[in-house]
Amino acid sequence: KPVERVRTTAKARAAVVSKVMEAAGLMSLPLVGVMTVSGDDELADATAAGLRGHARGPVVTTRLSAALAAHCGPGALAACAVDAHPTVAAYFAQAA
Repeated sequence: KPVERVRTTAKARAAVVSKVMEAAGLMSLPLVGVMTVSGDDELADATAAGLRGHARGPVVTTRLSAALAAHCGPGALAACAVDAHPTVAAYFAQAA
């Protein structure tokens, strides 16, 4: 299906989060990660909070490397969902 062109940062971020939610909904044991530029803690925390209900474990947050941050610029956001192996899901269940 065609991808809508997003023209604002807010719409782009919402599209990223929406796609991760959609992908996580198709997985049996989804784990979610969020990556932002160093210093964008508020963005990372808000995105992680929005995705928390779609993950079977904690939402992992991390920062872009300096090289990637230089190319992406402030406000960059990446997020992903992976279908975890049952052993990994069991680890998170024990840790909770």
